[in-house]
Amino acid sequence: MSEEKKVEDSALQLSPLLAGDSPIVNLKQTAETQAIYIDQDATANQALHIESAQYGQSITNAGVGYGLRINEAGNGIALDVNKQGTGGGNVIDIDNSGTGYDVRGHNGSWLVTKAGVIACVGITGMSFPGATGLQGATGLQGATGIRGATGIQGGTGTQGVQGGTGVQGVTGPAGLLGGSGEIGPQGETGIQGETGVQGEVGSQGPTGAQGVTGPVSPANKTLTGLWSDYGYGSATGLEMQLTGNSGALYVAIPYGGSIVAISLSLEYPCTSGSFTVYPTVERVQQDDLSCTVVVDDDCNYATISPGIVTFDPCDEIGVDLTSVNFAPSSQVTVTLWVVFDN
Repeated sequence: MSEEKKVEDSALQLSPLLAGDSPIVNLKQTAETQAIYIDQDATANQALHIESAQYGQSITNAGVGYGLRINEAGNGIALDVNKQGTGGGNVIDIDNSGTGYDVRGHNGSWLVTKAGVIACVGITGMSFPGATGLQGATGLQGATGIRGATGIQGGTGTQGVQGGTGVQGVTGPAGLLGGSGEIGPQGETGIQGETGVQGEVGSQGPTGAQGVTGPVSPANKTLTGLWSDYGYGSATGLEMQLTGNSGALYVAIPYGGSIVAISLSLEYPCTSGSFTVYPTVERVQQDDLSCTVVVDDDCNYATISPGIVTFDPCDEIGVDLTSVNFAPSSQVTVTLWVVFDN
């Protein structure tokens, strides 16, 4: 509830009778016109004066129009802000949660963005004109929807004059190329001197005496045994004559050394069984080295490294024969290869 009181300087005064936070006047306008219209015909004092003893005033607008619009048709000041208090509060405090400018001047000729950027043509000092030079900042793009006016571009500073390029000195003329001198004539070839007389050949000196003949190193040797018409089908450990049927069974060797190979050849290829030969040293068969022929063979050989089948000076070397169901009767030739120690 409220009541009306008439005072000398007030056309209308409303005061609440009850304590609380309810508004004194609550106006709801649904038509497309003003909710409150005040027409002040007087030439002095305010058309609307709001004074609060404790809290400031708040105007809330949830629409797309103006939250507060001041239209000054006379020659007075449209908006006068006078801060009489001496406290630290701001005269004007702007909190911008939108995308528009904090302040927009006449027809967009100057702007203050929410980021603190001032876009204007120039700033004039109190007693001297502002310097023309740096280009003004490009106006920010207006909020999506109705596009705001593009900021006016600051004037381009005058570009300094480029210094002139120095004049290049004149290049002197090139000197003349000297001519080549003539080639002188070749001198004559001198006369060749005569060849001197060759001296006589001296007499040949006496032939020197021949040196003492050195000792002869033992030469490597082969021993060959021959058995004519060998016809034993099976036999073991037969001693072979090294020089034929009438030859000796063993040969004494004058040097120490090693038997390194044995070979066996037949007059006719073997048609059955087998035939094997071994070397003997001091009439003892040496099983580390042997050579065998089998069916369809008519020869074979075997080798061994020196130092395995060895003999000393004056040892007797021979050959043992062994056959198993051997045929046909054939002439047999066996050869031993020996190397001597130096």
